[in-house]
Amino acid sequence: MFSNQRERAYQKQSAAPGDDTKHVVGPKPLGFLYSPYAWLAVYLLSLNVRLWFNFQTPHMNAYGACDASEYLRNAIALHSLGDLSPSFWQDALSCLFGQASQATVASVRSQLAVLNELKISSPVFPTFLISVFSLTGTAFDTSNWMLMLGAQSFIGALTSVFIARTAALLWDRKVGFAAGILSALYPGFIVNSGRLYSETFAVFLTSLLVLLTVKDFIGANGQDKTANKFFWGCSQVLKGLTAICLQLTRSIMVVATVALIPITILTYWKDKSKTKIIVALALMTLGYASVAMPWLSLQKLAFGTSTLIVDRVGHYNFFVGNNIETQGWLSVPYPDGRAIEEKSLFTLWQEEIKKSPSGWMRLMQDKLPRLLKFPWNDFRTPIGPIGVYHQITIHQLILLFGVIGIVFSLFGNMLQRSRPVQLLCRQMIFSLISFQLVYCFFITVPRYNIAIMPFIIMFAAAGLLGLWRLANNARSAKVAISITAVALFSASRVDSAAVMLPQLAITISKALIFLALAIALWQSSNWLDGNKKKTRALILTMLALLFVPVCLPVRAHGRPSEWQRTITNDQLKQTIAVSQQELADLQNKNCYLLIDSEDQTRLVNDASISINGQPLSGPFIPSLSFANDLSHVVPTGNNSVAFEQEYIFDCLTSEAETSNANLRQWYLVPVPKEILAGIPINNGSASIELAIGAKEKPFTVFGSTASRNKITIPSLTRYSWEKAFYGVENTHGLTDTRYDERLKLSNIKTSQTANLFLLSDAVVDPANQPQTLISATKEGNGVEIKLPSYRQEDLWLVRVTGQTRGDPSKTIAKAPAKAQVSAEIICNNHGKQLIYKSPWCQKLIAADKDWQSFDCAFPIKPSSLPGKALTLKTHFLPVSDLYTHRNTHPDTIAQAEVRNLTMQLIHFPTMPFEGNYNLYLGQDLGQKTK
Repeated sequence: MFSNQRERAYQKQSAAPGDDTKHVVGPKPLGFLYSPYAWLAVYLLSLNVRLWFNFQTPHMNAYGACDASEYLRNAIALHSLGDLSPSFWQDALSCLFGQASQATVASVRSQLAVLNELKISSPVFPTFLISVFSLTGTAFDTSNWMLMLGAQSFIGALTSVFIARTAALLWDRKVGFAAGILSALYPGFIVNSGRLYSETFAVFLTSLLVLLTVKDFIGANGQDKTANKFFWGCSQVLKGLTAICLQLTRSIMVVATVALIPITILTYWKDKSKTKIIVALALMTLGYASVAMPWLSLQKLAFGTSTLIVDRVGHYNFFVGNNIETQGWLSVPYPDGRAIEEKSLFTLWQEEIKKSPSGWMRLMQDKLPRLLKFPWNDFRTPIGPIGVYHQITIHQLILLFGVIGIVFSLFGNMLQRSRPVQLLCRQMIFSLISFQLVYCFFITVPRYNIAIMPFIIMFAAAGLLGLWRLANNARSAKVAISITAVALFSASRVDSAAVMLPQLAITISKALIFLALAIALWQSSNWLDGNKKKTRALILTMLALLFVPVCLPVRAHGRPSEWQRTITNDQLKQTIAVSQQELADLQNKNCYLLIDSEDQTRLVNDASISINGQPLSGPFIPSLSFANDLSHVVPTGNNSVAFEQEYIFDCLTSEAETSNANLRQWYLVPVPKEILAGIPINNGSASIELAIGAKEKPFTVFGSTASRNKITIPSLTRYSWEKAFYGVENTHGLTDTRYDERLKLSNIKTSQTANLFLLSDAVVDPANQPQTLISATKEGNGVEIKLPSYRQEDLWLVRVTGQTRGDPSKTIAKAPAKAQVSAEIICNNHGKQLIYKSPWCQKLIAADKDWQSFDCAFPIKPSSLPGKALTLKTHFLPVSDLYTHRNTHPDTIAQAEVRNLTMQLIHFPTMPFEGNYNLYLGQDLGQKTK
């Protein structure tokens, strides 16, 4: 029963929920929201925001990065089919009908070899890119990124209108307009409009298909007999066409195609006419077949087999996504995936469970926040003045209000009645959201959440409007305020590493806030016009699902044992106690100081490092550079070669306006033997004091907390580019590249230790010591040296140093000067010149008005390069010369200059992590031996 106050609130409504004005009670409502101008306003806002981001804000243009390069290549391949002769197509038809000879079949297949990448891809999105040029009368050219991004901005704006119209049908015009505004401003949609991945296109198709389905369902069940038969028929064909395009764009959306059959039957069941159901299904089949049949035929011709399910190496994704050792990410070195295609998914799952049931459960606890915590922004691109952190805040607020909207409107409506047909449609939408959780059993990355964000945005708009209605009701004001306060507090992320609070205290605080939210939602269900029992069961179910990822210290929120501290004028010190014999052993080995830092540039310019008061000046060698498989050299085009692992990282860091060396990782600083030789011995023991401080600018130091004779630190040897770019641990930038490594220790006297360790490698020949082979300095923008002869086992370290600043004469620029330092080795491979360009030098160095240093270093085994390595070169190039075509506003970037550009070639004894090594963590934590 309604209270009197609720009944009065309900009676004030002049129209029933939804967008169908035939159900209006009383006079037809007037005003902006009930006019077509509301949808036009949503469209214009959405379009202008996307055009502004893509063409007016200065940012690295990543339109063709990663998977986008595959779509562009596929577009080129499909476009080339237009150049095939009519006789080829005659032969192709004879092949399809089984009338061609084996020679003809082989000839047709050889001419279609350009489509080989489409074996695990789809033709739909590349065809869309081709059609953009055809519709605008422009010559096809995949380098014309402005036209393609303009088209994506256009369909992105239409998507906002589809979302608004669908929400208006499922709730009312107010919710619809709010959903349209939220989708127009949603950071994940805006950033993705500037990348030629298929996500923006898939969201467009999903939103269109759902709008068509909901409109038909609500119209038919509302007994709307005024629909034009022609437009109704076109709508059914369009549904089938959209369903197959969506299915081929995102494989998981085959569920939408299958669901269309029972939904269509249910839509027209009340008509008690089998004819309309049959006609609707037939027309949808026609639309479906218009894409399916040509694609099946083309597959048969090109590959000899055909399917409508695009398999993006699903077995391997499932294998990696459930791999406990790699924490569900693709790792470097790669996990052993041999023979997995011969096993079923269930068998692969059983094998991982048997390894460690508790480990697999901890991995699964991580998956939901990996999927939903971030909007997809793998390169952490700002949207004008809106940085990554604030984009994440907006996204998480939408998630929070989306949960409230689901509670408020899935089985009823807050202070407002809904028609049963609307509730049923909302429940179908919720089922589509829930089905996306299947990604938790594969490699789980935030890019997969974008397909369900239109529906979460709809529920978020309903949640916001529901809160507004509660806030305007005197008896429910306290409930509304409580929910809003908890929502805002929950949206602010608590970073345990930054605040230096005990993890238990943070967990308890989050749990209490979570409990307050649960109570507020439970109490608000009293004001629901609908099924309260189902709503309260839903509240309990959703809160149980969300409690672990929201309140507990899962990996997706960072290492629970990690802390960080900003050093200003002080120093952070650690002392390693060693015996006289241990010190003698260290003096006969190669030793390195290990520093955990998130930026090599900051490390070089802002950190002050010493051992027993003796300063270390570098080089600062990124540990990730030692993870290369030196036996696997890959061609990268333009007579260039690279090592596969570092090349993958480089492709990503280039688009993120950083470099491999500036990803967070361990940096190794060689310790000169004279420093260790000068350490005094007292009473048969010695103390090695490691110290790190800041120079002029504050410097951040990471550390770990020991517990139960164990300590968790970042791995020394295992990395993941997926974790770095798709991980959600860092709300301010890229996530740590490394996995977690747990060490068993003894004699713990303190729980805190900085990630500042001493590493000694295996025993080596005392004569095999680091030594400089060649050193060259030039007051210019390049240095070139001729390489000496080398042996098969030789290992070198290349070091490039210098100083740079912005050109003070260029004062017009709006952005600081940036530059790139490069190092490359020229090889002669059977008379052909090949170039290995190292990705370990600094890219996009921000050079201000004062001189700052750069210090790049990387190992190289010359015999691993093809042919004979002849020459080593380094170049200093201003960024405006390099990235003019990649940045939306290159003219706003000042020029940079360099001095003391120096290149050194150093003989390097061994790979530090090969064989046995000792890791010294300080006297309070003991020593760890591999």
